[in-house]
Amino acid sequence: MVCPRLSRTLVSLLAGVSLGGISMAAAPPQRDADPVRGRIRTITELARDWTRPILTTSDRTGRPAAGSRLSALSSLSGGSHKGCATPLMLSLWQNTGRLNQATRLGLESVTFVPHGSGSAVLPSPDGAFLIHYSNDVSSRDFVDPFDGDLDGAPDGVERIASELTDLLGDFIHQLGWPPAAARSGRPVDVFLVGMSDDPAAPIAGFALPVAADSPAGGPAIVASEGADSLLYLDARLAAGSAASKAAVAHQLAHMVLTRESSREAAWWHEASATWIENRLMGNAAAAAAGFDDAAIQPALGLALDQLVLGHEAFLWPHYLSLSSLSDAMLLRRIWQELSAVPGGNTMEAMDRVLREQLGTSLAEELSAFHIWNLFVGQADDGQHYPFGDHLPTPPGDAIYDQFPARGGAPSGPLSPSGSALIRLLGDGSPGGLRLQFDGAASGLWSVGLIVYSATEPGVLRMVPVEVDDTGRARTSIPWRRLAVVDLLVQNLAAAGQPPADYTFSIDYDLTVPFDMLHLSVDETDSGALLSWSTESEDRLAGWHVYRGASPLGPFTRITPWLLPGAGDASQPSSYLFMDSSAEPGRRHYYQVEGMTLDGFGETTLPAGVRLAPRALQPAEER
Repeated sequence: MVCPRLSRTLVSLLAGVSLGGISMAAAPPQRDADPVRGRIRTITELARDWTRPILTTSDRTGRPAAGSRLSALSSLSGGSHKGCATPLMLSLWQNTGRLNQATRLGLESVTFVPHGSGSAVLPSPDGAFLIHYSNDVSSRDFVDPFDGDLDGAPDGVERIASELTDLLGDFIHQLGWPPAAARSGRPVDVFLVGMSDDPAAPIAGFALPVAADSPAGGPAIVASEGADSLLYLDARLAAGSAASKAAVAHQLAHMVLTRESSREAAWWHEASATWIENRLMGNAAAAAAGFDDAAIQPALGLALDQLVLGHEAFLWPHYLSLSSLSDAMLLRRIWQELSAVPGGNTMEAMDRVLREQLGTSLAEELSAFHIWNLFVGQADDGQHYPFGDHLPTPPGDAIYDQFPARGGAPSGPLSPSGSALIRLLGDGSPGGLRLQFDGAASGLWSVGLIVYSATEPGVLRMVPVEVDDTGRARTSIPWRRLAVVDLLVQNLAAAGQPPADYTFSIDYDLTVPFDMLHLSVDETDSGALLSWSTESEDRLAGWHVYRGASPLGPFTRITPWLLPGAGDASQPSSYLFMDSSAEPGRRHYYQVEGMTLDGFGETTLPAGVRLAPRALQPAEER
């Protein structure tokens, strides 16, 4: 027989809900999920399978066996079902009214729990949960029966019941996040079932959204935003040696979030639940270590249309809480906004809350977020993510050490909120680089340089590059003192816009930031007179003058402020500077340093002069 509560759940789930957002699951990508194309299938592709009309002659009666749960999950998800299966269930929920018969049968196979003589129920200590489990040794849902305290309930089931109660309290006391009351007014059903026999692809569980039942046994009522959930946990979590608390925290987080809104993008549900689990369990470092280089796909942005939790989506709620010093407050406020506004509006709600709470915008925060994500792995500087050293080192999309360089988007067009990193390696050459960027009109482009000093290890600077209304950007940068220049390209277009392509060109030019014609120093009655002239200048803000006692230095700056330059000049420019503080009777060497508008300098070769000793004056006659 079927549990009456579960029967109502299936009816509610299949009752009909409009199409919602896109989703991902909590696991690094499995690259062989689609053996035909060697990649993970997207939710859009899977939804075509879920909703395509299929003719069938099946006269199947009765219910599926629990042993078919794994194969059904694999079929529904296209193979991407490792870790948490809630994004899959949420995506199916958001497509409810359009599911074909094969998908409905597969969903029923996943959620069906047989109940017979071996079935048992244990309420949680606070009475908010009912844990359903099986004592039938012939069932795949069988739980470890060890009962050390001889109270009639398996110790592992009692442990999970206590964890549910304790963690629900932690939402209030640690996160300041009082969960919304259950819409049904009943305890939450928690089913311990056999999820997977494959240790290499464990499924810890999932939360199944359900619509609240209408009074008097009428048709199911679909709530406008939030929905109740059933929790399914792997029966192996109840084993005596199992560590279940992290999995319980994750699915409990999904339950709390679904009560807020079941309409939002499933990637955001999964990212938020992962952050909550990491916050309550202190296991963010372990989660971060689960990602590898293949999981880093910044070109696809946050809303990755796959049933996997992307590296960037995992980091986004961590960034929001850490950069704003808000802990759970900002995350909670975003979910409140999602609950208040009908329909899937994940990114729009984020933008409204960021403007209200931080005075910034989604685009501004995304721009900073992509920069944060460069300082992880071996590049971790200890000033961004506390677990940054556990993450893989960003490989970059392309690396160049010879110029000129030409190309398009190395990883393909950038999706909204996507980014790309093009790394330029310095070699100490004089002159500089001229960079040209051309982005498609469909993108909202942000281009910047992260510049690493060759002379001061660990010193870097951020240099924004102005992009005009046509998506074009031009800049130049001196090269001699730089070890690495990272060209960071971001598409900050609104969610829903198509991916946008771009091209770039990078040329080496000895005349960047200036083309020096001559530098000379002459002795005058007032001291040393420097004169120099340039054939052209590129983004030159001005000049500093340095003096030393040797052509090899050291040199000391003698100009208290910047001498104005010509800026962008294609015609010759000439300059004079009098050093009246030069000591007579000695040789002096001078360099001039041209400073760009971005604050980078390029120095000339030294020029010297010997000043004659000052003539002795006769003593005043008395």
